[in-house]
Amino acid sequence: MDKTLAWLWLADAVGSACQNARDLLALYPDPEALYEALCAGREAPPYFLSDHAVAQLCDTTPFDYEERLDHCLLTGVEIITPDDARIACGTCRICRWCCTSPASPPA
Repeated sequence: MDKTLAWLWLADAVGSACQNARDLLALYPDPEALYEALCAGREAPPYFLSDHAVAQLCDTTPFDYEERLDHCLLTGVEIITPDDARIACGTCRICRWCCTSPASPPA
């Protein structure tokens, strides 16, 4: 699975204003691990997620976001995720904790 798909899946479920993003990333720094745990029924969704987020996580898969990822790639929109090395060095503008950003952000 493309890890970017997993980030899109997670970001779409919790939204850009997730108050517990830090807690969620502390529990699951890798969204693929969360998906696999939920899919296999090994774990319940984190208790602090909203009912809407839980429903979205359980009703969709990362593969549902392939069309969105393809559209971004074809239109030159770059996906920036929390594990992207450029976040730590500050070379990109980020508008969401898992977001799309112009490939060449303005200076």
